[in-house]
Amino acid sequence: MLILVLCGAPPSVRADNVARAGAPLRLTVAIPATASDSAVVMVELAIAVTPNTPAAHPGVLVRFGRPGGPLIEAGRLSVAPSVQPREGRYQIDVRALVRRFALAGGTAEVEIALIDRSGRAPPAEAALHVGGIRIVTR
Repeated sequence: MLILVLCGAPPSVRADNVARAGAPLRLTVAIPATASDSAVVMVELAIAVTPNTPAAHPGVLVRFGRPGGPLIEAGRLSVAPSVQPREGRYQIDVRALVRRFALAGGTAEVEIALIDRSGRAPPAEAALHVGGIRIVTR
């Protein structure tokens, strides 16, 4: 039997949920108590890139940890810019980090930073819009 538990902020877009070059976004997400016994624990992000962003290969760097504490890189994502703003959903495995920081039943801080996967600095006008964040467990 497979059980899926979803927690966190509803996927509503707010003007202040934007990560820009050199200005990462920090959000807090609730971690369900069941995360300590779950085989799968992932942070799910709903992200849209500013239309026509000049970045060669726009991407996302995600850091995760205890609120107010050090954050550890959880993963990197490539996102596809488009002419029309289109939100995509992305998941990163954070099971080991939830257990390492003993976060089950509490909250975690997630930092979302705009990067250019080509290795160059992202252009100043590029931005990531985060429409929602939640923890998925199974």
